[in-house]
Amino acid sequence: TEIYTLSLHDALPILVISYDILRYFIPSSRYGNVWRYEHSSKMISALGALFSAFTGTLLPDYKPYSQILPSLLMTLIMILFNIKIYRRLKKKSLQTQLE
Repeated sequence: TEIYTLSLHDALPILVISYDILRYFIPSSRYGNVWRYEHSSKMISALGALFSAFTGTLLPDYKPYSQILPSLLMTLIMILFNIKIYRRLKKKSLQTQLE
């Protein structure tokens, strides 16, 4: 008999799908601004997938770098966007507290 082990590659889609289903059961008071991070991350990830596929097709002689580098770039952009969202929300929260 063969023993099947769950790798990160297998587990990650299961976690994402589970979150997408279960997030509707999170009370809106606890969900807060999480949707902003989630939405920006998903949109940038989708754009990154298209960009990686495009450059991988356009530059086939440079594989795997023509696919990895756009993914890396979009991951960095995603992190920067989430930091920007965090700072903007923190600044807005501080302004609200001062008023």
